[in-house]
Amino acid sequence: MDRRNFIVGAAAWMIAHDLLAEGTASVPRRDADPRIRGIRLQTHHPLEAMADFYVGAMGMRRVRSGPRALVVEAGATRLEFVYEEPTSADTVWPQGPGGAFYHFAFNIPENKIAAARDWQLERTPLFETPDPMRDPAFAKDVRHFRSWNAHSVFFYDPAGNVVEHIARHDMNNAAPGAFSPKDFLCVSEIALVTDDVEALAQRLMPDLAIEQYRGGGQFFRALGDEHGLVLLFGRGREQGLGSGKLRRAAPFPCEIELAGTSSKVALPEGPYFIRSG
Repeated sequence: MDRRNFIVGAAAWMIAHDLLAEGTASVPRRDADPRIRGIRLQTHHPLEAMADFYVGAMGMRRVRSGPRALVVEAGATRLEFVYEEPTSADTVWPQGPGGAFYHFAFNIPENKIAAARDWQLERTPLFETPDPMRDPAFAKDVRHFRSWNAHSVFFYDPAGNVVEHIARHDMNNAAPGAFSPKDFLCVSEIALVTDDVEALAQRLMPDLAIEQYRGGGQFFRALGDEHGLVLLFGRGREQGLGSGKLRRAAPFPCEIELAGTSSKVALPEGPYFIRSG
């Protein structure tokens, strides 16, 4: 699907939250101030399998589904996958190099990373953690982001997206009880891939009224805050570290709906469209 055809569906996508659910799981807890309201991503993986994973295994609420799109609710965020036929059989993940893929993360209660780790491990393998990012208080597949005061786990979904559960300890969102689907608070990270991270960061910060988050460099930036971050990756950045099957970051069509100052940004750096307001 080319950029123009992908973006044509934006109007319908933006009102997906007004549709009645086709099926429901437990009522999700929501982030009190989510920045990322919705993301729309391309997939070459069959939508039936994506629904089996996100609705069946992960327990997310199905908002809408059809032959071309699946919309689920992750706490305060709508997550949509738009199906595109692969160019050949060997492009489909995981047998071949795969088609479109992304990195995104779900905020979870800051006290539940160990419980989320055990819960997710019943559903998917988890990436192992590089030694410098290990925390001896947790299992070896839990990563410690010290400068962000956060712990997380990473895994692949059926389409080869790099998915993360992240517990941000600076947030006042601890919750009682065992981990369950209601603990997906929102999508708190979505990565865009570009050839010039610095130039794209300098454009997006004023256009979207967001600031640089902690750290960053020539090939990585995080813009926003704990309630929602637009990550910028340099093209070719390794993804899936610790999974045994690395992927190289590349730009694929992506639409993002953000809370905040009203603006619309179509980016020539990649097939991206961001709406804020």
